[in-house]
Amino acid sequence: MLTLGQASSLTKTFAKWTAGIVGAIFLVIIIIKVGTAVKEIISPTPPAPPTVIFGKLSSIEFPPNNTGVRYSYTVDTLTGSLPVFSDRAKVFKMVPDRADLLALQKAQNKVSKVGFTSKGILVSENIYEWTDEEPLLRKLTLNTLTSNFTLTSTFLTDPTILSGSQIPDKNGAISLAQSFLSSMSSLPADIDSSKTKSTLFSIKNGTLVPATSFADTQIIRVDLFQKDIDKISIYYSNPIIPNISLLIGGKEDENKSQIVQVNYTYQGLTEENATYPIKTADEAFSQLQEGKAFIASNSSNTNISNISIRNVLLGYYMGKNRQDYLLPIVVFEGDNNFIAYVSAVKDEWISN
Repeated sequence: MLTLGQASSLTKTFAKWTAGIVGAIFLVIIIIKVGTAVKEIISPTPPAPPTVIFGKLSSIEFPPNNTGVRYSYTVDTLTGSLPVFSDRAKVFKMVPDRADLLALQKAQNKVSKVGFTSKGILVSENIYEWTDEEPLLRKLTLNTLTSNFTLTSTFLTDPTILSGSQIPDKNGAISLAQSFLSSMSSLPADIDSSKTKSTLFSIKNGTLVPATSFADTQIIRVDLFQKDIDKISIYYSNPIIPNISLLIGGKEDENKSQIVQVNYTYQGLTEENATYPIKTADEAFSQLQEGKAFIASNSSNTNISNISIRNVLLGYYMGKNRQDYLLPIVVFEGDNNFIAYVSAVKDEWISN
């Protein structure tokens, strides 16, 4: 029969063996982790390749360059060099257009909310036009397939607009713009309110010029920008004026609209995305030097052909033409509001 002393001795022996085994296991785990860490330092495991599940992509449809100037470029960033990007970026599938048998009826309901009560006139495939003569001559043209539209008016010669009476302040103009789009069910959910801006203008000789003060203001332009995607900003063909922009003027009384012009182009994106290999900043800079970039903005004297590049970053391009995918671009920023875009996806993944 096992005595109490023998049982105690066996228990102590078992405890020692157990502690030894547990300690050995922990030691093995530590050795494995340290060895793995050292191996990753000496010879890192390469990341999985980009998914490229959409296959080859159509090239970005940038507008034609109209500068007529051959530029040369100097890198003059804070570091004195170009940045190092990741080797890949996401490409997002855009929401496609879908035909709707009730599209015209829905469009009629939309425009009636902003004062266009007459019947729309077909001017070309999917394009309808509405007119309204009160309080000033206005015309609204809408694409029933995409829901994109423009609104124009005779505001440049309208006495009420020219008088600047009852023009809202900047915040009031933003609220009016948002309310106008909401009434048409056309205020996108991905608008970044922190980026929304308003700019003051005067009317001189039938054209808009920047206002010197609010007292001289006759028109306020409200620009709506989309939210960043994974901390990367969306850029437009005009980096200063986005694809959704409205002009607001004064009015005679509370019953008359102040929205005198609208340019509205929008296309949403889906959550479906893939990663694609992208150019290095050096490769994109070489294409900029070769004239293979879209010059989106340049307010400098046309005689100045050498541009100092102050900043280089990644962005996404949202054009006015319909896109199957939202593609990344390399953005070059220089003095005097110079901005140029180079398509970021490696050329071998872009179809001719």
